[in-house]
Amino acid sequence: MMSPMRHPKVTVLLFGFIFAACGSEPPPTPPVTTPSLFPLAVGYKWTYRVTESDGTTNTKVQSVTKTATTSFGAGFQLKTARNNDEIYSVQVKAADGKLLRLREESYENGTLKERLVFSPSSLRVDTAVTSVGATYESTHEERTLSLLNDTVLTTFSKTQRFFIEAADEAVTVPAGTYRAVRVRRETVGSVQKTFWYVFGVGKVKETGGQTEELEKVELVETLP
Repeated sequence: MMSPMRHPKVTVLLFGFIFAACGSEPPPTPPVTTPSLFPLAVGYKWTYRVTESDGTTNTKVQSVTKTATTSFGAGFQLKTARNNDEIYSVQVKAADGKLLRLREESYENGTLKERLVFSPSSLRVDTAVTSVGATYESTHEERTLSLLNDTVLTTFSKTQRFFIEAADEAVTVPAGTYRAVRVRRETVGSVQKTFWYVFGVGKVKETGGQTEELEKVELVETLP
């Protein structure tokens, strides 16, 4: 029997201005939009509890820090902080719904350790594909660059296959209980991972090698 749904811990930050309607005319009705399976906006922040295979736990925080220009159009820079490590990645939501990672830089204690570019891009998830039984595939090159310039040091090809295993599954994490789309990702020669995505929230859980569970999410709603 399914346990009752608990209220998720979501902090909504409101920015912008609300202007009173002139005279007696009612304000315009905003268009109805469907929440994204992985929303992105400057100011968004997700905090995860990470449980390692040996049972130890730590905290990972991913935040959208600023906008970025990409060949796919407007994108975002995401910062992922965990222990003494920080990763800065440029990601974009393509017009067809694919969430793509284009490049990233890794730091340890503030020192640059690795630079990567993905060609053509690394697919995180296709937010437009949510039907149970659907599958899709992506192949890209992961190129390691010199720390000093854009010289390519190594190139590694990755093929990933994605399987939609559930479209409305109850999943409970420290932030609450959600209805999620469950996506399994197989990477040739690497660890298989499973992700739970929630419309309007993003990733709430990940398993495979380690377990990540959402503790808190901070979203930004921009008002006209």
